[in-house]
Amino acid sequence: MSFGADIITLRLNYVPILDANKNVTCVLGITEDITVPQFVKNQMNLAESISESGSWYYRISNNEFWVSDQAANILGLDRNLKFTLESFLESFEINSRDFMKKTIEQTILNAESFDQEFTLKEMASSERFLRIIGRPNQFTGKVQSISGALQDITVSKNQEIGLQRALARANFSNRAKSDFLSNVSHEIRTPLTAIAGFSELICTPGTLSHTELVNIKERIRTNVIRLTGIIDSILDLAEIEYSNTPSERSRIRLKKLVAETEALASRRGHIKNLVVSVSCNAEPTQIITIEYAKTISILEILIENSAKFTRTGSIFVLFSTHENNEGGRNLVVNVEDTGQGIDLDQQKSLFDPFHQGDSSSTKRHGGLGVGLALARKLARQQNGDLTLVWSEPDKGSHFQLVLRDVSSLNSR
Repeated sequence: MSFGADIITLRLNYVPILDANKNVTCVLGITEDITVPQFVKNQMNLAESISESGSWYYRISNNEFWVSDQAANILGLDRNLKFTLESFLESFEINSRDFMKKTIEQTILNAESFDQEFTLKEMASSERFLRIIGRPNQFTGKVQSISGALQDITVSKNQEIGLQRALARANFSNRAKSDFLSNVSHEIRTPLTAIAGFSELICTPGTLSHTELVNIKERIRTNVIRLTGIIDSILDLAEIEYSNTPSERSRIRLKKLVAETEALASRRGHIKNLVVSVSCNAEPTQIITIEYAKTISILEILIENSAKFTRTGSIFVLFSTHENNEGGRNLVVNVEDTGQGIDLDQQKSLFDPFHQGDSSSTKRHGGLGVGLALARKLARQQNGDLTLVWSEPDKGSHFQLVLRDVSSLNSR
């Protein structure tokens, strides 16, 4: 009922009065003003809605569970149904269900309040998280019921999980960069020490024969080349990290790229007495359009990597071209070796620019561990990619380079 601007809520209770023939002669009624209790209930519902929380009540004697409208909405339950503790817990994920039941049992036993987080059943491949608070109600020293509140904290929980993952990635990256810097300092110090030591010998007059002098000069030259290569790798990686400027594509015959790769592989294989095979199952005279310098750098890194980790055995390089879905052609280069292989844990971060799967391998084989990261970036700058097809410890590795839309044409 409304009186002006005020709204009054009434509860009407009535009883019919019957005569001897059971006809209603009059009605006796009682009117109760419940404006204040109804207002309080409405305000409580409003408060629950604003805080995105709901309330619940568990009476232990008859195992009855009540939930408010907001709590029912959060849990996806029918507000009009009566629940037992067991049916109420059906909404929870199985582990949370057991945990919630044990929590309530401990609350009844110890008469202590609780504030815990629980997980609802997975919905649409995602989890929902609840914060549930419970307080025991005692009578004559015994817990008779438990009153509580629950709140959907999925958003804040997912944010917390995201922050934890971001922090873990940052810590991992920092550790990887520290390892990288440690390896860089080690790799640079080694040739520098050799150059300094041999230079000191040269500067000492009358101590070296002609043969020794020639040998020392050659060793200085070798260490200078090694040092220059290390610095070039660092600069190349930094340039690719911060520059997106594409270089020019050039049209060359496929056989030129195959011949250059064969020369690289033969030189590297000869040093370690490895069997090297470079072949092409496409028409070698066809013309392809690629960024030649970048492609050669990728192949050099792959061959160098295979030779480094292959003590004895073979390196196989296979060139081919294939039509793609857009009507163009892709250049595919497979590089396979019979080396030490890579275990599964190392494969996950194999192409990370500052990560080395096994820091000890750097000390055994040399290098900075940036080669594969550099090669993949060079491939992706050409609308291509570099992937690990397979690898198994003590059996070898297989990498595949794909350069898309090389515009293959038949030679005239």
